[in-house]
Amino acid sequence: MPLTRPVYPEISASYVIYIDDNDLIYAKNGNTGHIDYSGTDAVTVIQQALDALTEGGMLLVKEGTYHITESIIVYDSITIKGEGKSTIFRMVDEANAYCFRVRERIDVILADFLIEGNKENQNIYTAGIYIYTDSSRCLVHRVTVQNYYRDGILIENSTYCVVSECHLLSNGIGTNAGADWSGNGVRIDANYNIVDSCFCDKNAGFDIYIRSQDYNIVSNNVCVGDVGDTGEYAISVSEHPSHKTVVVGNFCEGHWTSEIVIGSASNEVTVVGNICINGNGAGIAVIGDAYRCAVIGNLALGNGGIGFNFVAHQTTCIGNVASGNGLDGFRFYNSDFMTVLGNLAEENDWNGFLVWGTHDSVLSNNIALNNSQVGAGTYDGIQSQDLDATYCLDNVVCQNRCTDTQGTKTQQLGIREGGNSNYNVYQGNSLRGNRAGAAAFAGAYNKVKHNVGYTTENTVLSAAFAIDGIAVITVTIAHGLSVTPALQDCALTVVEDTNVDDWEYGFVKVESVGAVNVVAKVNVTNASGTGGATAKLALRVGKP
Repeated sequence: MPLTRPVYPEISASYVIYIDDNDLIYAKNGNTGHIDYSGTDAVTVIQQALDALTEGGMLLVKEGTYHITESIIVYDSITIKGEGKSTIFRMVDEANAYCFRVRERIDVILADFLIEGNKENQNIYTAGIYIYTDSSRCLVHRVTVQNYYRDGILIENSTYCVVSECHLLSNGIGTNAGADWSGNGVRIDANYNIVDSCFCDKNAGFDIYIRSQDYNIVSNNVCVGDVGDTGEYAISVSEHPSHKTVVVGNFCEGHWTSEIVIGSASNEVTVVGNICINGNGAGIAVIGDAYRCAVIGNLALGNGGIGFNFVAHQTTCIGNVASGNGLDGFRFYNSDFMTVLGNLAEENDWNGFLVWGTHDSVLSNNIALNNSQVGAGTYDGIQSQDLDATYCLDNVVCQNRCTDTQGTKTQQLGIREGGNSNYNVYQGNSLRGNRAGAAAFAGAYNKVKHNVGYTTENTVLSAAFAIDGIAVITVTIAHGLSVTPALQDCALTVVEDTNVDDWEYGFVKVESVGAVNVVAKVNVTNASGTGGATAKLALRVGKP
């Protein structure tokens, strides 16, 4: 069955629930106009009306405050619709109950009302709306749940349910500064469900929590925390592996640990087009050995921690922007077989990209611009480092632009490789304009070629030397490299300078190499008869 948002039917109310000035509650039959049920207890009257709808129907609950003493049980094909936030279901002190319970039901719609959880006067973990045990095709639409003791909306072991355009406000208890927080805006412990276009604000735990289930969609939500007080994560797809979930188009701000986290070996999760700003921790974290995930086209701006944090495998990071974050723009920690393509890391406090104990990965066509904003000269555009005994090996770093355009430069090197990193390819990067130079490499078996600003191969001509006398001639040639070449990386060719053919040479050899020059010797064995005749040496230097 496709994941589409159902729309509640435009039918006449089977019962109209309303309250009078004396706090009496009535259930008026929509067909006969008679008052079938009435009383002072809202739950009793509403439940009587629901019990009468054996083949489904709609309850229209008029504006007013209905005091809830215990759970309202909802049946198949029932719609309960209020009149917006003026229809209020308020949990009484120590009710310690779910407001609505939907168990083993299909085609239920709950829409257009407000649930006030009164959490200060409750002491048992419950939820405002609880859909569970093989329920299916349920819709929660334009419902506000606030101040519930634990979760605003909880869906367990149910499928094809949609939570849309709801407000989830200040649910859960405790704060993220301690270990006693609990409670979420929406929690999904189920497969094939959608949370779309909701507004979540200051929930104690997670605004939206997908826990150990698959094939869910979290889209177009606004999740706002209060750094230092509430909101561990805006969106979490974790705890136990959660697979094949899509997190798309959400706005997340001001949470404690991360705005969006994909974790606990979750796989094949897609994170696309989200905006994550001003949190205390990471913007987006794909951690816990997650694998085969795609992180595409997201923004992480002004967060206190890392912009994008990966502890992952076989994952793509494409077209994202990390700017103004308090640590690295992008960090890859103990990861492998990563594809990092076309990202921008700009003005982050630490490195643009930190590759830490990561191997068999590709970083290509990225931009690292004006990083190391804290501690000028401390951090780099791209930095590779060991993680204990896990080294950065067999990575390909190509066609990246690493530079600093500020008047007072802060980004130290374009690329820095440290520790025991080795067997990496650095090719075609543009590394001009950094504070202290282009690059520094550690591995003896790297391939470093064709990088602008860091010359590792060159072809140059020597000054002219005389060939009109027999002699062994020493020729010094400036090689122009950023590194000292090895003897075996130098190749010499004799080049005609004066147009004469009446001379011969015996050997041409490299005598020594240094940081600036290559020293060569030429043995002229048969002198030219033309006085003043000269030749030159062509030096080709660099690893093949």
